[in-house]
Amino acid sequence: PGSTPRAAAVEQKESGPRVPVVVEHAGSDSIGIRLAFALKETFGKSVLFRLASGEEKKITLRVATKAEFTDRPGLASSWVAIWLFTEQSDVLGFYLESDLGFTNRDDLSDVALALASRTEEVAKRFSYLFE
Repeated sequence: PGSTPRAAAVEQKESGPRVPVVVEHAGSDSIGIRLAFALKETFGKSVLFRLASGEEKKITLRVATKAEFTDRPGLASSWVAIWLFTEQSDVLGFYLESDLGFTNRDDLSDVALALASRTEEVAKRFSYLFE
């Protein structure tokens, strides 16, 4: 009583298990560093994900970035993202998917959200690995 079906669905979604994710970044360009931080922030605030800690089954999102133009390093960065399933730190991770693109300061949050959305798709497709 007093609860709508929509509110119950949101409550159930928030109380469900969140997928553990680790973001690993390689690169020293300022925009790439900001992208990695935006990704960690996005996953940390998400109701679908949580930042993993310790030895547990998780999705590892490896992001490598490089300045698009070496003579103008603050203009834009190229990035490559690789999704891995990692069971333990001493066990080789399993490749799941990859993507690449470009970003600048203006669209960092949009790229971070797009990568988080893609991570959700990957997590759904490979959810049997977490069982």
